Amino acid sequence: MRKTANDADSVLENKSKDFDDPMLRPDEWGKELDKFEPMIGKQKLNSELCRKMALTSPLFCKGVWKKSMDTFRAGVFINKEGNEPKGMQKVWIDSFNKRNNIYSLLKSMKICNHIYGFAPVYIRYAEEISSNEIKHDSPVEDAYEPFKIYLLDPEKVKKFEYKNKYWKNRGVHHLLYITSSGKEVYIHPDRFRLVSEKKLPFSMFGISDVAILRHIIDSNADIDVAMGKILKWFGYGKIEWRKVGADKDDKQWMKKVMENHPDVITSDMDYELKVHNPEAIDPKPFYDYITMCIAAVLIMPTHILTGVRVGRVTGAEAGYSDYHKDISDVQALVYTPFLTELYQMIFTANSTGKNKYIFDYTLEWNPTYVNEMAEAELMIKRADVVEKLLGKNHGPIIELDEAREIMKRGFIKFDKEASSLDLPKFSPKDEMKNLHDSFANLEMKKSQLTKLKEELNDRNTD
Repeated sequence: MRKTANDADSVLENKSKDFDDPMLRPDEWGKELDKFEPMIGKQKLNSELCRKMALTSPLFCKGVWKKSMDTFRAGVFINKEGNEPKGMQKVWIDSFNKRNNIYSLLKSMKICNHIYGFAPVYIRYAEEISSNEIKHDSPVEDAYEPFKIYLLDPEKVKKFEYKNKYWKNRGVHHLLYITSSGKEVYIHPDRFRLVSEKKLPFSMFGISDVAILRHIIDSNADIDVAMGKILKWFGYGKIEWRKVGADKDDKQWMKKVMENHPDVITSDMDYELKVHNPEAIDPKPFYDYITMCIAAVLIMPTHILTGVRVGRVTGAEAGYSDYHKDISDVQALVYTPFLTELYQMIFTANSTGKNKYIFDYTLEWNPTYVNEMAEAELMIKRADVVEKLLGKNHGPIIELDEAREIMKRGFIKFDKEASSLDLPKFSPKDEMKNLHDSFANLEMKKSQLTKLKEELNDRNTD
């Protein structure tokens, strides 16, 4: 059994009679074991309704899918002081990632986080692969190795609860899951992880973006329906056709003619034809407000959510850095700990005798480029940095391999051995000259960047 229950067993068995005292349970203060399901109209916004509401908003779906792909598209660089894992450690990590198609799994987990508020992940261990009967409610040994990771259906996850008094005395909540056949299954916390991006202390589950946007998405659907009805009813205007002294047969004939939508109507009798064109309401302000709310909850600039028009020159590039920062924060605070824990479990399971393996590597997420313009500007800046570090007028501060790494990944930790390079000393006069040359090079780079932007804009316009 893992440390979730083992460490305090002896203490808990002696004090089980005192567990009604809330002072002994700070982990449960104010915790709701059910999912957060606010009201929408007269019904609860459960997980199934969250999914159905999300699918009625194309813009929300676009933002969720885009951000989920942007977050994991470039992958992660696993290293220790710039060096990747080698030997069997590399094999363990690469095999696990490939077996579980890890980046696709992470993307699906993030989509679930936006729609449902949490991503329930089930861990299948290598030692149990050959067994057809697995006790999902039982703990797992420390030496077991995670083999396969499954994303459970959030709509079938019901709540946390104590399976029985034995587990209640040990403070271990099981996850109640309903299978496709309708069977209730209790899953021990050793066998699942609940990953949430937006989480508040009142609940053990996360907060769904749909729950926050429930009234906005509901209004969006109403506006879509209203606009469709207006176009259907009044798109071509409302036609009024009159005849002085028309009888029943005349009216039936007139109705039959109009149902065929003729281009021209001629008559030598006393008829009067009018087309009423009502003034339509401009829906743009309503859609702009809905777009702003969806972008705010997704933490995504509106021009990224809606897409910048091709060939249009804007100052929106400033929003890309904030978008990247938010992606980096989610990677570091949510998904890095999740992957690190799994990798450490793999290393622990492969430890034998005196060979104790610790996953002491760093996960550095590779940057994701949003558009061609931002990528070109970034590469020019990196080239400028590399040129200065290699140095035309002084000795090299970095080596060629480090220069290539900077061009590829940006900021890196420099080799400690680089301090052994013989760097010449300069007089103040030489320093001023180098500074003047640097400013000249910077102006030249700015000119190159401006020219490149103009070429890209011309290309997009064409």
